[in-house]
Amino acid sequence: MREVLRIGRFRIGEDWIEAEFDRSYQSSMINSPSHLTFISALIQTQKVIYVYACHRFGFNPSVAESECLKVWPTSVQVVMRDQVREEEGLVHRIDFTGFRKVEPRKYLVTVTCRIGILQIDGTAILLLLRDP
Repeated sequence: MREVLRIGRFRIGEDWIEAEFDRSYQSSMINSPSHLTFISALIQTQKVIYVYACHRFGFNPSVAESECLKVWPTSVQVVMRDQVREEEGLVHRIDFTGFRKVEPRKYLVTVTCRIGILQIDGTAILLLLRDP
């Protein structure tokens, strides 16, 4: 199985971020139609949270720059009532319902994510590797 997600652009608000993306899926498994796997959705969620946090703290999110923060998930719940089958023009929206400073460079964030009918609720530690 091979799945590729290609993010096209981001929209960022005060307490939310949206990532537009396309995806491709290939599988040699029998009866495995093209669908967004929850593992790919979780990995992309961590990447999109990284982009939002960089924006919020004034860091450059470019992969050419050195890493400026860590996103460590601490609790994750995935709800998929059906498969997400779309391949183009998908929107990954993350709403930050909590963003609390717990130490000088450590934050606890709570999020709700949606990609079509897939929903991810979770918490994560954001650890800043340097001052903003």
